[in-house]
Amino acid sequence: MPYLGNTPSTSFATVVKDSFSGDGSTVAFTLSKVATTNSVSVFVENVRQEPTTAYAVSGTTLTFTAAPVTSSGNNIYVLHMNPTTTTTHPAAQNLTAVDGTFTGTVTAGSTLDMNGTELILDADADTSITADTDDQVDIKVAGSDLAHITSTYAKLRGATPLVFGENNSTGTFQSISGEVGANNLLLRSYQSLTFKNGTSGSSLTDGTTAFNIDTNGHVTMPKQPVWWAYNGSNNNYTFSSADSYEQMTFTNETLDKNSDFASNTFTAPVDGTYYVNSVHMFNASSSGTVRTDLAIYVNSSLILYKQNKGDNYVTAHSVQISGLVDCDANDTIKVYARVNNTKGRIYLAQTTATFQGYLVA
Repeated sequence: MPYLGNTPSTSFATVVKDSFSGDGSTVAFTLSKVATTNSVSVFVENVRQEPTTAYAVSGTTLTFTAAPVTSSGNNIYVLHMNPTTTTTHPAAQNLTAVDGTFTGTVTAGSTLDMNGTELILDADADTSITADTDDQVDIKVAGSDLAHITSTYAKLRGATPLVFGENNSTGTFQSISGEVGANNLLLRSYQSLTFKNGTSGSSLTDGTTAFNIDTNGHVTMPKQPVWWAYNGSNNNYTFSSADSYEQMTFTNETLDKNSDFASNTFTAPVDGTYYVNSVHMFNASSSGTVRTDLAIYVNSSLILYKQNKGDNYVTAHSVQISGLVDCDANDTIKVYARVNNTKGRIYLAQTTATFQGYLVA
């Protein structure tokens, strides 16, 4: 039949009843739940007692002004009139409250909105940052996308400052503060900031350091490609023919940070622009005019070269070549030289035949 008023709850509370037996002397009885004087109805011999005058309640203790009469059975009963533990909220209706405390897990079907649009944890409800379909959690601030977090990656975007926590050497909490803007990521640390290469599932202390900024702003990249090679034997290299480029040899290394130099050849580990430099000491086996060329090859193509004009080169002279070359990963960089006649030769030594370079960008 129709009715007026709110839709009744789908679950109803049960009134709790406590029963006791009087002995003519006992005035205090223990209730089954916490109550107040006016929240219970007390009956003795089926006669309702007046609150405050006939009895008082504190916590779970019911105290009578006068001891109830003796009875062979339960002649005292108490009805708790304010049960609250079994009330349920209709699932199809909104719940609104000023504040509250949750003691268990809060589960949101799709969107958890904290304080309007200030922070939204959106469980895979949209993919506006990357159009991916595997987002586990989307974080929004002031209605704008800030982050997508999955089991394998985290993508950040927005104009709201981020703060990451760290501990200093004394165990005091410090912060690495950062700002993620439309085109940049700014981080600030009270200690050194280190990026490491590690395997999947490794801890923060595992892996090798790839990039480090200390507290004074010094930047080090231990894996950055840098090499310096030279020829360790003191002898003259004589060309087998004139006007033909021949590869130069470098038997020793002063440094090779990323182990990319071997067999007179540098192999680019990544795509990028590399600075290269080479120095050689030329002379001639007898008086005469000798023209000398020094060249940098990428793979089998001549990229840079330096030419010395012909002159009487019985006296040794130095030729240097340097510049920038673009490489794809696994491209090779080599040094070649040539002379216009077979009188020309190169003096090979640690200080006169060198080949070095590094990754610029």
